[in-house]
Amino acid sequence: MFEHVQVIGLPDRFDAIVERSDLQGMAELGTGQARLLGVAVAEDLQRLALGGVIASAERTGVLLAGDLYSVPAVDKRGGYGTVADVWNAFARHLAGSSALQAIMTI
Repeated sequence: MFEHVQVIGLPDRFDAIVERSDLQGMAELGTGQARLLGVAVAEDLQRLALGGVIASAERTGVLLAGDLYSVPAVDKRGGYGTVADVWNAFARHLAGSSALQAIMTI
């Protein structure tokens, strides 16, 4: 679910901030395959930005929190594994790789 909220006081370099958390889960590709939900969300946000529904990717800050991983079978809560695909999807599709790289190193 996406909600639009207007705020006052964003830094000059941003027109929007996207905050997502607890994106654990898998999203169907329509081909019988699935990918991490966070990857699908990054792709959807890019489509919204390109369509002018949300601010451009270059002017959008991203805050990711909470669990970003799901076991591939999605048959139990929890689990652990790499979430690099989610980080890379946000870098590729929305936040710009240099900005996200800086955040990842903190």
